[in-house]
Amino acid sequence: MRKILTIFTIFIMLTAGIIFIVPTMVVGQQPSVGNWVATGYDYDHTGFNPQTVINRDNVKDLEFKWVYQLPLNPYRNILQPSLGLETNPLIVSGMVYFSSSYNKIFAINSRTGNLVWSHEVNVTESLEKPWIGNFGLQHAITYHDGLIYQFTIDCTLYGFDAASGQVVVEITDICKDIPGNKGKYFGEEAPSIYVKDGRKIAVVSVAAGLFYARGFVAAYDIDTGELLWRWFSIPPQEEGPKDGWEGFKDVNKGNMDPYPGDWGTSGEIWGGSVWVSSSIDEETGTVFLATGYPGIGLTLAGHMDASLTPGPNLYTNSIVALDIETGEMKWYYQTTPHDVLQHGFGWSVVLAKVTIDGVEKKVVVTGSKSGYVYEIDAETGELVIPPVKVGAHLNNHNSNLGNDADMTRNQKEELACPGGNGGIEAPIAFAHNTIFVASQNRCFYWRPVENAYKGERVWVAGPAVERPQNATLYAIDAASGQVNWRYDMPNPYQGAGIIVSGGVVYAQDRIGTLYMLDEDTGELLRSISFGGLGAAGVAIGMNPMGEMMLFVPSGGGEIIVPTPGTVSAFALREGGDSEGGAVFADEVTFIAIAVAVVMAGVAVVSLRRRERHPVKPKQSS
Repeated sequence: MRKILTIFTIFIMLTAGIIFIVPTMVVGQQPSVGNWVATGYDYDHTGFNPQTVINRDNVKDLEFKWVYQLPLNPYRNILQPSLGLETNPLIVSGMVYFSSSYNKIFAINSRTGNLVWSHEVNVTESLEKPWIGNFGLQHAITYHDGLIYQFTIDCTLYGFDAASGQVVVEITDICKDIPGNKGKYFGEEAPSIYVKDGRKIAVVSVAAGLFYARGFVAAYDIDTGELLWRWFSIPPQEEGPKDGWEGFKDVNKGNMDPYPGDWGTSGEIWGGSVWVSSSIDEETGTVFLATGYPGIGLTLAGHMDASLTPGPNLYTNSIVALDIETGEMKWYYQTTPHDVLQHGFGWSVVLAKVTIDGVEKKVVVTGSKSGYVYEIDAETGELVIPPVKVGAHLNNHNSNLGNDADMTRNQKEELACPGGNGGIEAPIAFAHNTIFVASQNRCFYWRPVENAYKGERVWVAGPAVERPQNATLYAIDAASGQVNWRYDMPNPYQGAGIIVSGGVVYAQDRIGTLYMLDEDTGELLRSISFGGLGAAGVAIGMNPMGEMMLFVPSGGGEIIVPTPGTVSAFALREGGDSEGGAVFADEVTFIAIAVAVVMAGVAVVSLRRRERHPVKPKQSS
C-alpha cells in the first residue's frame, strides 16, 4: 500500500511540473543553501540569507517569471476583514510554501508556479468553538525535518509532509479550557521546534489580546501530543489581590521591583499576547519571546481606566527567556511598565551574535510599537546598548522608565506618537553586526466614551489621519546603537519583514512598493510597485533546477474591497542584460491586477478533505 502511495505521489508531482531535489537537512540554525525554512530565513529569525547569486550588482537584472493568484477569501463574509497576505514564503527543496489569511496553506513549484498541494482549515467549524476568536490572520509558518508546521485559527498545530501535504501531526484544542481565562484565542504564529535526544518539542505562541483573553505560550511533545507546560504572561482573570499569582515569584529575575497589588483587584484584565514567533538557543535550551500590551475592560469597546490596574502589569511589554523543557522563567526585561498606549511587541524576536570591542556575545534583538529597538544579553537579560529610538515620538508615556514609571497613570485625551499600530510593526533583520528596522510613523488620538462598558468610561484610540502616514528604514550599528543610514518611505510600513541578502536590503511598504537598497549605504538600487497591500517580506531560494529566485507576496487585504493575494517570482536574466523580453514593474502590476479580475469572476471554492493521522490530544532605478 505504501509503495502504491509513493508511486501515486511521484505521479502527482510530475503532473504538476516538479523536478524534485532530494530534501535537504537543516544544520543547526542555518538552512541548507537555497532553502528558506522560517519567517526570517533561519530559526533565529535574522532575516539574513547569505546567498550572493542575487546581489547589489545584478538586482536590476531580475525579471518577472510567474505570478500565483490566491483565490478570494471564501470566508470574507464570516471572518473579520483580512489584513493581507502576511506570511513570508518558505522555500524547501524547490518548493514554495505560504499561507493565506484564512489559513489555507499552498505548496507551489518554484520554477513553474504550479500548485502541488494545499490544505484548508474549515473556518466555519472553527468559529463554532466558544474559545476561538473571529480573526483570520497568519503571520508565519515554518519548516522542520521534512514537515511544514502551521498553527491555525482554531488553535490546531498541523505538521504537513512537505512533499505530499499529508497531515502527519495534528494537535488540537490548544486554546481550550485555559486556567484563569475568560476570553477567546486564535492561532497565527509559527511554532518554534526544539529537538534533544530524539524528543521534539513545539513551542506555540497564542494570540489573545483581541478577545479579552489571558496571554500564554505552551509547549507540546510533537510525537505524543502531550502538553509539557504553559507559561502565562498575566495573572488569572479573577477578582482579588494578584500578589500570589504563579508568575509573581519570578519578579526578581528581571528589571522590576516587586509591586504589591500589581494588576489591582477588579479581575477585568486581559492581554500579554505573544504575537511573536519565538527563537530558540539550542545550546542552552532557552526560548526567547516578547509579549504584548496589558488591557482592562472589554477590548472591542476600548480600555477602561488604567488606574484600575496599578503597577507595572507584569509580564506585559516584556522580552522573556524561558527554559524550553520546563517553561521556567530564566529572565525578563520589561520595556514599558503600566503601558496605556498599546506599545507592546509583535512579529518576531531575533537571536544573534554581536561583536563589541572584539568580543562576541549572544543577544536578543527586537523592536516594539513604542518605537524603540532593544538589544538584550541572551544570558543575563540585561541591556547591551541603550534602547535606540526610531521614528516619531510624542507623549510616549512610561517607555524605558523601569521602576520610575507612573504605575497609576490613566489614559488621557491626547495625541500619542507612535500610536497603537505605529512604531515597529514588522520583523527586523540582523546582518553583519547591523540591525535593520522600519518604523511606521503613525499617531493615535485617545478619547473617552462615557458609560460604554458596565456603566464605566472607556478609552478608545483612532489614527490621527491629518498627520503624515509614512515610514523610515534604519540601519543601526549593533555595537554602539548609532544609526549608519536611514531611508525615508512615503507610505506606512506594517507586516513585511526586512530581508538582507547579497548586499541588498529588501523592504515592502504597506501599498506594495518593494524597495531594494544597498546594504552599506542605503542607496536605492531599484523599486517595484505591485499594486496590492504589502504585508509580507520577500524570500530568496533555489528552484528545482538550482536557479536562485526571488519571491514577493502582495495583496490579499479586505480593508476597502476584497482583493486576492499574489506571489510573484523573479529570476536573473540570462547574460544580465536588458534584452530578451523581460517583464518589468508596470507589467507586473498589470499582470497581477488582470489575474485578480479573472479570478474574482470565478468564485469557485474547493474544500478538499484529506486523510488525517492525528496524534493525541512602478519600477524605478
